[in-house]
Amino acid sequence: MKSQLLHRKPMKARFKLPMNSELAAQYLTAAISAEVEYRNHPFRNGNELHKQVAIVAHWLCGMSGMNSLLLVGGCGNGKTTFVYAMQNLVNHLGIKNQATGQDFGISLYNAKDLANICKTHPKDWRSLMDKDILAIDDLGTEPREIIEYGNVLSPIIDLISYRYEHQLPTIITSNLAPQQIAEVYGKRIGDRLKETTEIVPFLNGSYRG
Repeated sequence: MKSQLLHRKPMKARFKLPMNSELAAQYLTAAISAEVEYRNHPFRNGNELHKQVAIVAHWLCGMSGMNSLLLVGGCGNGKTTFVYAMQNLVNHLGIKNQATGQDFGISLYNAKDLANICKTHPKDWRSLMDKDILAIDDLGTEPREIIEYGNVLSPIIDLISYRYEHQLPTIITSNLAPQQIAEVYGKRIGDRLKETTEIVPFLNGSYRG
């Protein structure tokens, strides 16, 4: 009976790096260093970065038990750069999604852009909701609600809820602390993120001077 219930609908192929977390941490550090240098900034290695890399590498290898990832901290301390590095690493490795035959990829969108896509490009919006791995950058900077033909839409709430229901991995960066996210988006979203996300604190100061 349990087996029958588990197969009542198709399961999404789960992404994970085909390596141990120690090697993944080395690859991720190299990807971060390359991304920082590409942006003409000095790469700063240190204890905080080591902690962040260890958590994310563990998650990338499917070992954390959490479906999604939440990078939280102040402005300018490397969260977006971190996601760009993850995106480049996954693209470089070319890991095949056995369900689709296509390579896994991280699709990165700014939260403000997502709200605009929801309003102006409904077909694109529907497509991105089902992305293998979706990254939402700067959660909390977008309008909470938008008006479309008299209808009130809540793009980010709808997006997070949809991906929660379909067990799709989502990477989020935000300057909001987890408790603030719950206050802004409601207890239901806060509880869902608490249940499914690995939290990566960015306690270091801004790199922007």
